[in-house]
Amino acid sequence: MNPYIFFAELFIISVIIGNLSPTHRRFDYIMTIIMPLSLFISMFIGGFIDETDLGGRFYMYRAFEVAFQPLALMLYFMMGLTTFFASYKSFRIINIIKSRS
Repeated sequence: MNPYIFFAELFIISVIIGNLSPTHRRFDYIMTIIMPLSLFISMFIGGFIDETDLGGRFYMYRAFEVAFQPLALMLYFMMGLTTFFASYKSFRIINIIKSRS
């Protein structure tokens, strides 16, 4: 899989989740934390379950190595910022639809 397509998918998902936020505050801080955290946990579990070249599994070192890659850290930051700015109250689709009807 091409990593650029994966980055674009994560960006679009972050925009959608931030935009459909149900909170009444100006920004949704909970979704801003949950989106990068879910990717971190997924990558941590993927590294933990990954089989090494000798057939061993369940290494914490490998799990942290996968979860803290420089590219992954950039993705966490990008997802957090995207979700934060997409959850701005005047940008939300739900509020725009309610104001038109």
